[in-house]
Amino acid sequence: MLSRNRKTMNNAAVEELQDLSRKLGERVVRIIASSPLLMRDIRRLYARGVTIRRINGRDRAYSRAHTRRHPSGLICIGSQASPMDKVLFLAHEAYHILYGTTPNPNRRNISRDCYVRMALREEVRALVHETKVAEELWASGHKLAFKHMTYLVSYLRGGYREISILLEDEQSSVSGTSYRHYYQKIYDQAA
Repeated sequence: MLSRNRKTMNNAAVEELQDLSRKLGERVVRIIASSPLLMRDIRRLYARGVTIRRINGRDRAYSRAHTRRHPSGLICIGSQASPMDKVLFLAHEAYHILYGTTPNPNRRNISRDCYVRMALREEVRALVHETKVAEELWASGHKLAFKHMTYLVSYLRGGYREISILLEDEQSSVSGTSYRHYYQKIYDQAA
């Protein structure tokens, strides 16, 4: 796939996809190439210097906007996730890094309720972004798992509002608890 598209991509884009291929696999890169939205996000991630890593033995993903070792941001994708899940995890976490607006919790500047509301709104926007990528992939002939089809149908039926309703019942892949409880805990631990 990379060799066929080299003529239409610049050298930086080819290098970025080769880097992702080494980290996440050739099948993942082939799927990514079907989403113009995700390709744009990947270019932006690399331009900002965001590190994308594979974490072994996991089927989840997470991101950090700033870390001591990765000041431009870090996205970790689990090695045990399916190729499609890896792609959609990357789309979701890319949203958090590129467009996220939720500040770090600070009790002097923001209340617990305000922080949780902000974090949940951002989580819904990240799911909408992930769903837009899933829609592009579906339109280009890729199969989606039931969970992703559920998000896509809900998004097409009612947009942001429908996704926010689904999120109320979702559990964070990091904590295994509801997103509300997860963000409440983050706020409480930041004391």
